[in-house]
Amino acid sequence: MRLIIILTLVALFFSTGVYSAEPSFTDREAKAFIEKLWSNIPWIVFLGPMSVVEDRTLGVSMSLTDPSDVRISESYYKTYLQTEEKIGIIKISVVKDFESRDGDWGDHMARTLGGLKRKILVEKTDVGAALAKKEGLEQTFTAFAGFPKLVLRTSGTVTVDKIVKNEGKQIGIDNYRVIMAGYTEEWSPEYKHRQESVTGKKLSEKRKTIMLIKFDPFSSKWKLVTFDVANRGEDFSTNYVSRALSMIEK
Repeated sequence: MRLIIILTLVALFFSTGVYSAEPSFTDREAKAFIEKLWSNIPWIVFLGPMSVVEDRTLGVSMSLTDPSDVRISESYYKTYLQTEEKIGIIKISVVKDFESRDGDWGDHMARTLGGLKRKILVEKTDVGAALAKKEGLEQTFTAFAGFPKLVLRTSGTVTVDKIVKNEGKQIGIDNYRVIMAGYTEEWSPEYKHRQESVTGKKLSEKRKTIMLIKFDPFSSKWKLVTFDVANRGEDFSTNYVSRALSMIEK
């Protein structure tokens, strides 16, 4: 009899003490989560000396300890930086052109072996500085502390109009949620101009998102894993959430 009682108590302990209920996350909480997240996404424009390289390296890469070692791809340079220069928030100076016929043997080797195309200097303009000051964002932005940059706003007010889906998923010992929502985002004129120039597509204020979040039991908070966004009347051009779930569920 004693053994039966002990086994019963052990079973009761594991049923009530180990397997806790799924953390709640109401539609109202989902709405607040999205509005806070989207309202605090900065638009970061890196400044200072940079190396423009062939598109073997995509986007932006940098040394975490050396702010002067910033490398950007040729496509990033032409697509983003030159667009931001046209908007008037930065000025780009070509310090050295490695594709020039006047270059020496060292320049030729840097271009051939390292894919180096040019050295540039990116500086904020008076317009960019005034805009950053007006928007009042913290210019140090701890994620890239030590790097010269211009921190601007992508948008103003973000309002979630409708939560379409708010579904919990338990994968292993972790709790996730997939949220689908429609929202309205009031873009800053400068960021809207930049994005429409880069993509060649209209950036609508009416937007939609599919979002994957994960519960952190140590902080008792839901945290973003990844998301997809699109204009409300268009298809999603990415599938980050589906890909992330596929990897997690393996």
